[in-house]
Amino acid sequence: MSSSLRLPARPPEGSSGNRRHRPDRRPTFDSTGPIGAHWSRRLFPHSEYDVSIPSSQARSWSLQDLHHLGLTVADIDQSIHFYRDLLGMELIGRRPEVREDYVSRQTGYENVELNVASFRVNPDSRQTMEVVQYMNHTGAAASTATNQPGNSHLCLLVDDLAAAVNDLKDRGVRFKSDPIEITAGPNRGGLVIYLLDPDDYMLELFQPAAAGETDR
Repeated sequence: MSSSLRLPARPPEGSSGNRRHRPDRRPTFDSTGPIGAHWSRRLFPHSEYDVSIPSSQARSWSLQDLHHLGLTVADIDQSIHFYRDLLGMELIGRRPEVREDYVSRQTGYENVELNVASFRVNPDSRQTMEVVQYMNHTGAAASTATNQPGNSHLCLLVDDLAAAVNDLKDRGVRFKSDPIEITAGPNRGGLVIYLLDPDDYMLELFQPAAAGETDR
């Protein structure tokens, strides 16, 4: 068992104490609130990110939303165990033998066969994530380092980062560091950590600062 991680204890109520010790950091997520302005204020509470700057380029179409993130994996069963059983995502679909002609035309691989699983973070999530194992035309694993152009990471919101890290470390999940406090920028006051999935894809767990926690 790993040693438990603890955040700095907060001072007694009414104590002047150290201003860096805050009230409970855990935010209350309003999953029924309107998309857009509500989440912009929750995730980017500081004034320098209050202004929306739309594209100035005219076009005859528009993006509607972020639909899903797709990850290519080496072993879909390991990925399902990680994302569903360890992280707690909801498995919402399995397609173990995807080999329709349109998939070959879409991917550019003739007679390709895919094994696909789809997840969502919780029942209120609008976006989904899918993991895809190529059953043929398999490629070699590539570097997933965050400093490599073209690579990405997936950021997941949590309500209690210390509890999440303690639990996941006990289950063998690999982390890049201990939880880190964000001290500058739009997310200052929040807590963050990087971790790795079975294919070394980088994930980020992020606990936003409590509402109104801006007195730095």
